[in-house]
Amino acid sequence: MKSMLSQQTPVRFLLKMRPMAIASLDKRKIRYWDALDKPLGDLFRREGMDDFLDEVSYTRIPASDTDWSAMPLYMLVDYLTHDHRSLMLREVSDITHLLDIHAIADSEEAVDLRRLQTDFKDWVRDFQTHIDQEESFLFPKVLRYEACLRDRNVHPEFHLGSIQTYMATQDAKEGRCFYADAALLAQRMRTHEITHSASIAGRELAELMENLRDKLNAHYELESTALYTAARDLERSLYNKSIDGDPTVAFQRRGPMDSGIMRLDEG
Repeated sequence: MKSMLSQQTPVRFLLKMRPMAIASLDKRKIRYWDALDKPLGDLFRREGMDDFLDEVSYTRIPASDTDWSAMPLYMLVDYLTHDHRSLMLREVSDITHLLDIHAIADSEEAVDLRRLQTDFKDWVRDFQTHIDQEESFLFPKVLRYEACLRDRNVHPEFHLGSIQTYMATQDAKEGRCFYADAALLAQRMRTHEITHSASIAGRELAELMENLRDKLNAHYELESTALYTAARDLERSLYNKSIDGDPTVAFQRRGPMDSGIMRLDEG
């Protein structure tokens, strides 16, 4: 991790890669929410930079059995972000490698594998799009909302979009279809294994895809029940506080959603 960070690294990139860095920044009383596109070097004196990068690099990923309800949301976002990387580097890479090797053969099985390979590549592209949507918009929104409760000078930036609104868009709904598509691919790879019962590759592919499907389902469950439920409640609370004139969110009012003209209900 430390090798990926330097004085020129934008603050926004740091928070995307390691949301847990928020704890280290807050501990040092560094103001960074209004400096997300500035390099880290602008926030530190040179002698403090190395200690900070060491601390961020050696901070452990939260455990999967953490009681998330008792922890800051940035810990959960850190875990989910790591989960994205892990799924891509392990299961997705292993499946891609097996298909690349065995789909080039001149055999009846390879013909079927090439069809699976094409569809799996399409699925990976959808998964990468989903990850980018979460890590570029949804996760930063959650982190900013949580920061609003710790620091009245952090503005919720409602004018740049709402989690509740985004989750209801067609793009978001389509983006979540890849979970169902993963289940279908797992079923197809298991069928392929049965059809080609002597194929070691077929058995490995079926097992890997089912493992990936199960991990994705667990990931989705954690996002849905722990992260986005809490995030929507937090967003609604911040919206309504802004309408009531609460000074916590009264800083830099901008845009129609900041104007106090509407209140979000429980829906």
